Amino acid sequence: MNVVQQYKHAQLVWVQEEPKNMGVWSYVQPRLLTALRHCGGSSGLGSSSTGKQGDDSTGEDEGGSGGVADVDWGSKRVHYVGRAAAASPATASFAIHLKETQDIISAALASDAELAA
Repeated sequence: MNVVQQYKHAQLVWVQEEPKNMGVWSYVQPRLLTALRHCGGSSGLGSSSTGKQGDDSTGEDEGGSGGVADVDWGSKRVHYVGRAAAASPATASFAIHLKETQDIISAALASDAELAA
């Protein structure tokens, strides 16, 4: 069974601790887009702070076999969760670093509504 079929209602989230402009997000984003296109359609790939999240939360199938083609990949988004772009990878404060790390973990495990905010 295709792994994608098992999780067709899952949210797609890219999580990294590095600032957005220093981690691998800018490298992997277009490659994820290509992979999603090959799963059956185009994708609204981008960070959750830009544009509107696609509506794939109805939980209803269109009556197909439950395969990859039944998933509306065109409405799937890969949400970026991580530190904002910065000139330095360090915050210069361990307390701020811990707070930011906890915020990243919380956002990575958030629901649809929280990611869209």
